[in-house]
Amino acid sequence: MKIKKIITLLLLLIILFPFLLYAQNKKPKTLEVIGYYFYSIGDFSEAIKEYKKALEIDPNNSKIHYNLGVIYAENHDYNSAIKELKEALNGDCSIKKDALYNLIIIYGKYLKNTDMANFYYEKFNQMKITE
Repeated sequence: MKIKKIITLLLLLIILFPFLLYAQNKKPKTLEVIGYYFYSIGDFSEAIKEYKKALEIDPNNSKIHYNLGVIYAENHDYNSAIKELKEALNGDCSIKKDALYNLIIIYGKYLKNTDMANFYYEKFNQMKITE
């Protein structure tokens, strides 16, 4: 069992090594990929660190703001999630519907703020109509 873990770790290191080298150049997309990797294995604190590094370089990247919002929501840090999801609304149109949906869920289900949930629901419906 121990050998299997070592082999898995070595394979993972081999796969990630090029990304880590490339990250030294501080490319936001690379940092985003590394952040997503940490998110996918459940290491939210490392994912947050990588996403924040990417935002230092590209502060208007709506997808990274969205990803951070999702992580914060999963950690029940709803205020931070709302902040990041609202930032995601300022950019790329492809992520806006997802950000609005998550804001509806956070306000409606977790914070029990139906006024804000309805506000974002109306925005969500307006997007569906205009598409």
